[in-house]
Amino acid sequence: MTVAATAISLALGLVFGAAVYAHLTDPVRVGAVAGDLGLPRIVAWVAAGLEAVLVVLLVASPRLGGLATVAYLAALMVVFGVARLSGREIVDCGCFKSKHPVSARWYARNLLLAALALTVGFRALEGLGSRGLLAALVVGAAATGLVVVRSVRLEIERTATRSSVAIDRDDCRAGHASR
Repeated sequence: MTVAATAISLALGLVFGAAVYAHLTDPVRVGAVAGDLGLPRIVAWVAAGLEAVLVVLLVASPRLGGLATVAYLAALMVVFGVARLSGREIVDCGCFKSKHPVSARWYARNLLLAALALTVGFRALEGLGSRGLLAALVVGAAATGLVVVRSVRLEIERTATRSSVAIDRDDCRAGHASR
């Protein structure tokens, strides 16, 4: 393991450690995120537990931790993507005590974290060969890209719908005022 891979693994461990800390110090919010996703609260606590396991793996077995992190982030992005595609508004992901909505920026951040984790776990993937690895990366990137694009389109449609409803209400008020 190179010094760079070790540093990346430790940095990822700190990132997930901070997320676990945020989950533990604000249990109400953790439950709210699960509710936003349409899932039982226990799922959010399982996710927090998995993040704690990732911290341990990233430190104790960086290659395995890197691969587990990629899998976790991919699953997380799919769950949030499906929820958004089904019309749910997700106020935030509950990580790092942020109050930023899940958006294309959230997906980009998680893709960056997954790419970093993949560099750590890359040697464990050497058995796939370069073509298999490239295929896996392309499929993963394409699927994530589709979710991001659809998510952005949904947000644009929601904004347009809200604007038209507000305009319709104003038109109704104006109509009543002129009578």
